Order: sequence, then structure tokens, then C-alpha cells
Amino acid sequence: MFCGAAQRATPGMALDAGHGSVIKSNTTTKNGAWRMRNAFQSATRFTSEPSHPHASSEGRAAWNGRRSQVVMSAPIPLPIPLWELEPMPDLAHRVFASLFILGLLLVPALAAKRNSRSTVPLSVDSVNGAEIINPSARPSGPALLRVQILLDRAHFSPGEIDDNYGENTRKAVRIYREAKRMSSRDGIDEALLHNLVDSDGGPVLVTYRITEEDTAGPFAETIPKDFRKMAEMKRLSYTSPLELLAEKFHMSEALLRRLNPKASFDRPGAEIVVAKVQHDELPGKIARIEVDATGQRVLAYAKDGELVAAYPATVGSTERPSPRGKMKVTAIAENPTYHYDPSLNFKGVHADQPLDLPPGPNNPVGVVWIALSAKGYGIHGTPDPGEISKRASHGCIRLTNWDALELARHVGKGTPVTIEGGRAFGYRSDDMASDAERRGARSRHR
Repeated sequence: MFCGAAQRATPGMALDAGHGSVIKSNTTTKNGAWRMRNAFQSATRFTSEPSHPHASSEGRAAWNGRRSQVVMSAPIPLPIPLWELEPMPDLAHRVFASLFILGLLLVPALAAKRNSRSTVPLSVDSVNGAEIINPSARPSGPALLRVQILLDRAHFSPGEIDDNYGENTRKAVRIYREAKRMSSRDGIDEALLHNLVDSDGGPVLVTYRITEEDTAGPFAETIPKDFRKMAEMKRLSYTSPLELLAEKFHMSEALLRRLNPKASFDRPGAEIVVAKVQHDELPGKIARIEVDATGQRVLAYAKDGELVAAYPATVGSTERPSPRGKMKVTAIAENPTYHYDPSLNFKGVHADQPLDLPPGPNNPVGVVWIALSAKGYGIHGTPDPGEISKRASHGCIRLTNWDALELARHVGKGTPVTIEGGRAFGYRSDDMASDAERRGARSRHR
């Protein structure tokens, strides 16, 4: 524990407070650790004489002969005079000593980490003008955020825009490069950014004035986990203007706060910085949909075979995989009501009567349901956009609410859907609410 510090103590060695020497000590006994006294005394006392009341003159002389060596050999001086350390009487004190020293060592590292994050601020100017400086490095900061927003506008969705180079952003980058016949290099580089900018060179961060509609609500105080309590609500609404605005601009709440650290999101007229995600509509109707269960993504193709949109998705689970094969869209419902059938016996749901859960963005199937010809299965939204591709579903295909809406508004009854591939491992299947996907949404034909 004190390796490299003053006195060069190593495991199994302890200072003899009475004689200023080093003695053997069994680390498994009470003499194997130190009691810390006067923890906040000045480190300059390292050079003073031993103050222990029982220190002998020989011990003092030995200490004086070594103290210059002691001070010079300590890479991290401890704010505790080592001559005032005594054997600890029990395990609890030994643990306390270990944690105390660990804390002293970790605080500077944590402070450095926080400082490194603050060196790359996100602002309208820094993000809108960001370039790829080092393509070999892990993307972060302004350039990554710019790429995420441009991918979203190009209909190659990274899911929730969060300034994080996670799996959903990597998937969007890979499929975009393939679709645009770029080099096989898998990553964000200058060529990718320039290709995106050439297609849509407008600003990616803009100032937005919060409207009365954004703050009018009604907002739910909380969204209960209990289905019976959900069924008692009039609507499964947003819980705050912050949640509404984050979803409106396809952003994580954390990123929206980071861009606007002093903003009041519930005040109409307040100006905030948001992602500019408005983009051109898809070119006509989608001719067919492919669901890649292995890659956890949904691909949309035009009549001529061109890939026109790609979305990260949660596709089934190892325990309950989505059906495989060819099927069709049979119906589409926006703002669906969610029906709970007690015969399904979902884990954690104690209701013994059928329940109708009201519509809203926090409905278990989100804001839209695209029913498939495989009975009980569909493509739908989610109340948890940050969990797409990270948390397993129970057979259905789950997208962010905004991606599901875009897809739903460009398909129709009869659109072919093919589900291929196996279920990738590594996802949790403990999402109780997603069980209801299998029978949950009332559809209306259009």
C-alpha cells in the first residue's frame, strides 16, 4: 500500500514507532495495517523530528539521518507523518486506511477526466463548422455530433442523437458508406463528413424559441410501472417539456441539457440550442422493408431497389425471437391503445382483468403501430429511445418514435416485409412492457 512512499515500506513491513526502525509484521494480524492520526496535518512535517512520546534518542538519530532520503524518495507525499502511525486493532480500520489512500490517489485522476471533457465545448459555431481532425481517433465532441445530425437528416438514423459513438451510430455509418459506395473503411473520416455535407450542407445546430404548445401539456407527473395504474390514466403523456423537446429534436435529454446548461425548458419564449433534424421527405412510398435481426436494423427500399432509409432497431430476443420469413403490412395505427390480456401472465403484472392502456408517447408501443401479417407482431415506437438495440423485445420490431412515424407514413397496407437473420446476443430480455407488443395495439386500416 505504501510502496514507493516514504520509508519504502512494502507488504509485511511496518514502522516501529518506538525505535524508528523497520520490523517484520504479519499482515494478517492486527499489526499489519496503520492507524492514521492527524490526517490533515501539513505534509511539511515529514522533515521534522519524530514526535512520538516513546521515541528513543537512537531512533531520533536514525530518523534524522534518513529524512532527506525519505522526502526525496516519495513521489506522492502523504499528508500524514509516518512516525505517528500505529498498528490498527481490527479489520475495519485497515479497510478505512486502504480506502483513504485510494481516495487520495483517485481524486486527481477524476479531476483530470472532468477537465478533459470541458476542453471540447459544444456550441453552435463549434459544431456547425466541425471537421474531422484525426480520423484514427475515436470520434467525439463537435465533429461527432455534426455527423450524427447529418446522418439523421439523410434518413440513416443513429437513433437518439447523444454525441456518443455507440453501436447505433456505428451502424448508421456502416450502412451509409455501403449505400453511397464509399470505401470499405469502417468509421468516421473526412470523406464521410464531406459526402454528408455535399448532400446537405446546412447548419446542424440552430436556435429554437420554446412555444406555448411545447409547455402547455398536460404532462404526466410520473409514468407508473404498474399496468393497473397506467390504465387509470387518461393519457401516457410526456412527463415534462424537457422530454417533449428532446424527442421533438431526436436528442437525448442529457445532450439537450448539455447544450443549454442555464435554460428553463418550461418557459415559453426562451431560446435554446437544438439539433436541426427537419429534412426532406422520403422520395415517395417505400416499396419493401427488410428487417435484419442479426444487425438489429430496419432497411427501407424504393421501387427501383435503392436503399432510402435505415433505422436502428430492437428485434426480438434470444428467448422470444421475431418470426422469420416474408409477410406484409396489414394495418397502421397512430397513437394506439395498448391492450393487456391477463392470460399472457406477464412477469410483474398482477392484474387479473383485461386492461386498456391509453395512448401517448409513453405507451408501451409508443406513438405508432404497424401491424404485420404474422399475427400479433408489428413494428412500433417506444417510450425509451435510448434503449433501442440495447434492450431486447419480446418478438416485435421496436424503433424510436420518430423513426417509426417516418416509416409508417411511407408504407401502406400490403407493403412487403422480410425478416431475416438470427438474434444477436448480449441484450437484456427483462423489459416487461414489451411483452404487450404481441397482442397490445388496436390497429386501424388505412
